[in-house]
Amino acid sequence: MLSRRRFINTTLAASLLAAIQAKASLLNSSKRVTKPIVISTWDFGVAANAEAWKVLSSGGHRCRGGGC
Repeated sequence: MLSRRRFINTTLAASLLAAIQAKASLLNSSKRVTKPIVISTWDFGVAANAEAWKVLSSGGHRCRGGGC
């Protein structure tokens, strides 16, 4: 059985390694997609998304309605 100290050290080391690998992956990626996206998490947001796409498709800015 692992001691608490060894568990914490192992978990910390694994977390740091994962973070370093993720950062390296982001730096090495040659493809970056910068197109707009519209997300709904509830069904009632679908109508709002349709309107958002109309604005974005016509060259509108994401903050036209305020709130940004």
